Amino acid sequence: RNSRIDQLISLLSVKMSMWLTTTSLMRPSIPDWLEDLCQRLADNDSTLTTIEMSRQRIDDAASKFLCKALEGNTTVSILIISLFNVVDDGAYALGQIIGSNRSIKKLQFRDLHHPREVTTLFDAVGRNETVEEFSLRHCRLCEKSAQSLGFLVQHHRSIEELRLVDTFLGTNAMVPLTDALKVNQSVKRLFIVNSDLGPSDANLLASRLSHNAILKELHLCENNLGDEGVLNLCRGLQKNKSLTTLNLRSNDIGSKGALALETLIERQKSIKELHVGSNRLEDAGAASLATGFRKNSTIVSLDVSDNGIGLVGTTALALALRTNNTLHDLNLSFNAIGDKGAKELSAILEFSHSLRRLCMIRNRITNAGAAYFAHKLPSMRSLRELILTKNVIDREGGYLLLEGLRTNMELEYLHIEDSDISKPVLKELSHWIRLNQAGRRIFRDTKIDLGLWPYVLGKVNNEPSVLFHFLIEKPEFLNRNKKKRKRKVSGGAHLEKSSPLVAPLQISNSS
Repeated sequence: RNSRIDQLISLLSVKMSMWLTTTSLMRPSIPDWLEDLCQRLADNDSTLTTIEMSRQRIDDAASKFLCKALEGNTTVSILIISLFNVVDDGAYALGQIIGSNRSIKKLQFRDLHHPREVTTLFDAVGRNETVEEFSLRHCRLCEKSAQSLGFLVQHHRSIEELRLVDTFLGTNAMVPLTDALKVNQSVKRLFIVNSDLGPSDANLLASRLSHNAILKELHLCENNLGDEGVLNLCRGLQKNKSLTTLNLRSNDIGSKGALALETLIERQKSIKELHVGSNRLEDAGAASLATGFRKNSTIVSLDVSDNGIGLVGTTALALALRTNNTLHDLNLSFNAIGDKGAKELSAILEFSHSLRRLCMIRNRITNAGAAYFAHKLPSMRSLRELILTKNVIDREGGYLLLEGLRTNMELEYLHIEDSDISKPVLKELSHWIRLNQAGRRIFRDTKIDLGLWPYVLGKVNNEPSVLFHFLIEKPEFLNRNKKKRKRKVSGGAHLEKSSPLVAPLQISNSS
């Protein structure tokens, strides 16, 4: 009898052990990094303001564990999360916490594919009244999912930026979204990037935005609009009076599309930035844009990089700058303007009073092209930044630019770092750029002897505001030092004691 009891106890022990083992295996496994993160969330760690989990694909159990920690958190303002493995319970838990959270300002969902989870999460975002930037990346939106997004966009009052990046838009998915944008009163920046938009999508979008008075920026990069799509878009946007930025980079736009853009910039009076880089405008397209710019007085930034533009297109743009007094930033990078194109641009910069930044990365410019810019540098009055990286400029071109920079007091940034220029020349160029950044033009405007500049600069610690006060309030000091300088023809010793910037008027390795 005792033997049977012992056997029964032994059997029960084995069964219990098996049950405990099975239960342990079924218990959700939470990664150590997530446990540490959730502990910081629960403690309201003030240094934890961003949760970035775009690469970590958490499952339902981990999602619920995270949501539990977020319940009382008030520090996190940015949440980026991949939902690849999150379904049903995990999506519901995440929706509950997002709907009630009042600290998250920027929200990004990645890898969201299933319509059921889309509806759950979009409804939650609709209940959140603090999210200002909402984005989807690597997601799939069918017509039903797009209807949920459209409802969200139509009724939400705090979302100012909406991003759809690398997101597949199914058949008719653009209809509910564009319908919502027609009446939306909050979205100011719209990004639809690499989402395979075509001409019909552009037509739909333009028709809804023609009377939208809220949207400020429209970014449709890396799609398939083509000339037809741009034509459709431009027709609708001619009536829009709020749009300030239009970005159509990498959309297979050719010369016909450029003609539509020409008409748009002639008639549209609100756009300030136009980005059409990485298309196929070539010379004909650049010439069309130049024609439009002659009648435009609002655009301040133009990007036509990587468009196969040569001498003819560059010349047309240069001539347009003669009459255009509003363009501040021109990007001609990754074209083929060459030395002759550099000559045309440098000649115009002598007369331009508006252009502040000129970017010409990798444009087959050699020392001859650098010489044209160097020759005109002393007479340029508006240019603040010149970018010539990845061209064919060596030590000779560097010396030429240095000679021109000595008497130019406006240029504050010169980018030629990766050229084959010796370090002493680069150091000397950097020296003169620093003087310009500190406000050397004040000496030209006040007609004060330039030789006093190093002494004054040393006294005011490179602060332009202090320098201006110094020149206005202490003119007698400057006059007194002028007399001293005249008496000391070899005044190097005096200047060395007064300023750390010694003899900047000479080229030397130590200046």
